[in-house]
Amino acid sequence: MRVLVPVFVREFYLANTGFFLLVIAFAGGFMRSYDHVALAEFFISSPLVLIIPIGFWLLYSLKVINFNWEKTKQNENEFIFCFPRQNNGGWLCGSLSYNLFLFLFMGFSSAYWHGSMT
Repeated sequence: MRVLVPVFVREFYLANTGFFLLVIAFAGGFMRSYDHVALAEFFISSPLVLIIPIGFWLLYSLKVINFNWEKTKQNENEFIFCFPRQNNGGWLCGSLSYNLFLFLFMGFSSAYWHGSMT
């Protein structure tokens, strides 16, 4: 994992900094806290509407897969294929690092929802 994060994850975030700043600006820049709650309640109101955030997550996953595919085709990253395949934990941790923002948002949303329910 010590190699995967600098080669893939850090490079992905550096290459897509503008994209993430744009998402943060739209998601948190002009929406008030009750707007976030209303939007979350709208998304969970029906299974059909839930397809919208799942679709965005799928597009983001395709963006990550495409970035990784392009990175593995570069000559300077051929050393990655020398790692034994038994080290699946490193690959899993590296893959989960891409979704750091998603996990942070899910934790924040769950804490907010749990706090409003009590």
